[in-house]
Parts: sequence; structure tokens; C-alpha cells
Amino acid sequence: MRATVDYDSKVVFVPPASLSAPCSRQDNGSIHCRLVMGSWVYNGFELDLRLGENAISWEMFEQHDRLQPRRRAHKWSLWKVA
Repeated sequence: MRATVDYDSKVVFVPPASLSAPCSRQDNGSIHCRLVMGSWVYNGFELDLRLGENAISWEMFEQHDRLQPRRRAHKWSLWKVA
């Protein structure tokens, strides 16, 4: 369980979430998926959100019912809150 504790002892808990994003197949055979992440608590200048690994491979995906690849659980790490 992760929570944010403010200077005035206010605790904010944000539960884990499972996200999905629409993907489009490109003419060259690649697949393009756009996922926008943000925060209700901090603005974009205060967050440093990074994918835990540098490379993304097909092993991170699973087959979806509609024959589209679907991403398996993958962790994002919050590196910095300014």
C-alpha cells in the first residue's frame, strides 16, 4: 500500500490501477499505442515518472480477445517529486 503524507499530516492513498490504451497498426507493421499519464496532486514540472525498464519487448504483452496484443502488468516508478 502506498500513500502520500503531507507536511500537515494529511494522508492521500491512491490505489493501484490497470490501464488500457487504444493501439493502431502502422503500415510498416509496427503498433502505435498512446498512453498519457499525469497526476491530480502534482503538476508536470514536479513529477519524474519513468518506465522501470528502458526497452519494451513483445514479452510484456498478452493476446487480447480481439486479436490485438495486450500489455501485461508492468511497473512504472515515480522517480522524483519536486
